[in-house]
Amino acid sequence: MALAHERTTLRVVLRQARMAAKLTQDELGVRLDKDQAYVSRYEIGESQLDFVEVDVIARRLNLTLEEIVRRYQERLVEPR
Repeated sequence: MALAHERTTLRVVLRQARMAAKLTQDELGVRLDKDQAYVSRYEIGESQLDFVEVDVIARRLNLTLEEIVRRYQERLVEPR
């Protein structure tokens, strides 16, 4: 099962959420108790996040997991 489009969509949603919060990768990393490279790796697709990590990232961006999922699903239905 090819999931490249879905993974890319999640990365875009998370990056846009970080940027909308006006946070750098470094600033979000501090909120996550991680380094900037952690944020960079998942944003460019070098690493994959699990469910719990996405939830924690959402909360550190002052969003709910439900909001991240909603944004993700909306982007999935957009024409490519």
